[in-house]
Amino acid sequence: SHQTVPLLRRPTTCSVIWRPVWFLLRLWLGYQWLEAGLHKIVDPKWVVTGEAIRGYWMRAAGLLPDSKSLIKYSWYEAFIRWLVQSGQHVWFAKLVAIGELVVGRVLAALAHPDREYMIWQEWKEGYARLVENRLRRLWNLPENHAGGVPPFSRVSFYESGSLYIAYQNAGDVPRDLVALFEGLKH
Repeated sequence: SHQTVPLLRRPTTCSVIWRPVWFLLRLWLGYQWLEAGLHKIVDPKWVVTGEAIRGYWMRAAGLLPDSKSLIKYSWYEAFIRWLVQSGQHVWFAKLVAIGELVVGRVLAALAHPDREYMIWQEWKEGYARLVENRLRRLWNLPENHAGGVPPFSRVSFYESGSLYIAYQNAGDVPRDLVALFEGLKH
């Protein structure tokens, strides 16, 4: 069980010691996003004309005189060129400014119960994945490890939760999900 693992060696998302660190990091990151969005939301070049993002795109795609593209992937460069040439900068700049404010607000406001809910989802889905793979192994079927490699998505939580639960329980399938959650959140 997790009691035998030294406190500092537990994953940082579950350790009591790391909670203040994650809280401060979340507040700092939320502030950074808010600050980035606030200066854009009052700048007409972002929320009226979109010229700020258009200038950035033109520099990145090499559309200014005597400049070359800084974009590594040709498909992305073509996409940015299309955005500039079709005038998408006006609405896109507003989206960026408002999006930064929303992300900053969410990061800064994510309360303890919300965090617990996210952890519960990871362990609940991880538990289901653990049981699923045990059954697949029993029936000689390939195991399900979707989400373990890029591109990552919410399914990645299922894989990480499954691996962590298996690690914490020395390969046994825990039967009490409430005790499992209580043990993992501390």
